[in-house]
Amino acid sequence: MKRAKTYYYAMLVALCLRLFWAVVFEPHGMQRVMAAFPDHPVSLSLRPVVYTQIPLLTALIVLSVLKKPAWIFKLNLVVGCILTAMIIYMPITGLNQGIGPAFVIPFSLGIALFSLLTIRHADQLGEA
Repeated sequence: MKRAKTYYYAMLVALCLRLFWAVVFEPHGMQRVMAAFPDHPVSLSLRPVVYTQIPLLTALIVLSVLKKPAWIFKLNLVVGCILTAMIIYMPITGLNQGIGPAFVIPFSLGIALFSLLTIRHADQLGEA
């Protein structure tokens, strides 16, 4: 029971840290990438990605706190994996303009990992 709650709270902390980063730092980083690579297809698609993840992460946090619906932890796992893949792509292609991935990749991996562990111990949280 104690381990399940630890995973659950770690997942919530990772979600909150990722949301904090998305609200405070990512708009500035997005502007830097768009200014440095104005014609690159990825830099052209950054604005919708950055601004859509803010309400998405907010909804995930609220639904995770409520633990409703039961599949919310699976959705957190999928979103964590997608965010990680998108962020890893930026340094590989040379598009990152700072140290953001050094912080964001662990946050996103934390969302995915702790969501998976929460799913595995969901019966101890009262979620089946």
